Amino acid sequence: MVGNYMFDPETEKLFSFYPDEEGNPQNSDPFWFDQHIPLWLTAQHQERRVSVRYWSSCDVPAEIDDIPVLPEFCEPYRANIDKIIDIERFSEVLDEVVDDLVLGRDVVFAYTEAIDALGHVYGPDSQEVIEAVRTADSSLGDFMDKLEAEGILNSTDIIIVSDHGMTAYGGKDGRVITDAMSNPTGLEVAVEDKAYMYLKVANPEEIDTVVDELKALEGVSAWANEDIPQYLRFKNDRTLDILVHSDGTAMIYGDPAYEGVFIPEPEGFPPGTYSFAGHGFDDTSPDAGMYQEGNYDEMRTIFYAMGPSFKSGRSHQWIKLVDEYQILAHAMGVTPEKHSGSWGRVSAMLKARAAATSSTSMFLLSATIALGRFLL
Repeated sequence: MVGNYMFDPETEKLFSFYPDEEGNPQNSDPFWFDQHIPLWLTAQHQERRVSVRYWSSCDVPAEIDDIPVLPEFCEPYRANIDKIIDIERFSEVLDEVVDDLVLGRDVVFAYTEAIDALGHVYGPDSQEVIEAVRTADSSLGDFMDKLEAEGILNSTDIIIVSDHGMTAYGGKDGRVITDAMSNPTGLEVAVEDKAYMYLKVANPEEIDTVVDELKALEGVSAWANEDIPQYLRFKNDRTLDILVHSDGTAMIYGDPAYEGVFIPEPEGFPPGTYSFAGHGFDDTSPDAGMYQEGNYDEMRTIFYAMGPSFKSGRSHQWIKLVDEYQILAHAMGVTPEKHSGSWGRVSAMLKARAAATSSTSMFLLSATIALGRFLL
């Protein structure tokens, strides 16, 4: 996957997840489950009743024991994008979760990216983000009141996480990649920008030349696909020819003058000046690749949890995203697939399985949100 696009190595075509010309959402990724099985399908396969609301590609089945598996209920992501980027409609999503739990569904995943979207545009410390967080907090309070009124609050695990933190982009120098290229018309497509960019080159014989030229940009690194360092975790057979990557001091831009290669910037912004206000740069140092954190503390995510599977009143040290999988599996009472998390980093927050009583929930907030109630 390349950002919001997918590259098919068989047809050598790049296609978008966004709606097609007829407005049909293109969110069913044919490669989505090539190398893993999402937890909602593992839970469904292990006889949990699962609802997935607005999670990307929840409508894509995976074969488990040679049987195609789908969640009991799926509300697709792209078809509902207007809803999940509107913080004022966040309470509607939570009301749907309550309905799912009352219907007896054991696990409910729900997603919103309203706060994330505002943070990208206005920056993580903006008044817009502060007000959105207050709205989300109020909606969560109402949600918990409704669970209590239904008599299921104390038997439900609620887990709130985000998939990344956020830093502001301010103060970073811009780098327009075509400024370094002797033949920018040789590019077929460029995907993403700011922290990194993927390039597809029309003539494969020019790949090494383009890489060498881009390396001359200060604060920027570039690699041909086969040479991408493993610690970056960008390398696979569906990425494009070249990865251009910022070291955190520079912003990477394209040039909208090359129509069909770079996405034009919004009307009213001079070329090379428009950018999101925030997201930040993932920690991609060699140490980070070995699960040792580097210098981008702000990019760490949040993790909040309450319910019968968790010890109460505990402030836990920060955990890694890869640790969330086995935590959720533990709360659901399902056997996890092979994963990269460490029980040693998270076991102190968890009660023993025998102590967790009737049910559980999940909730992921900011760029991602999930809730679930599990019969154990």
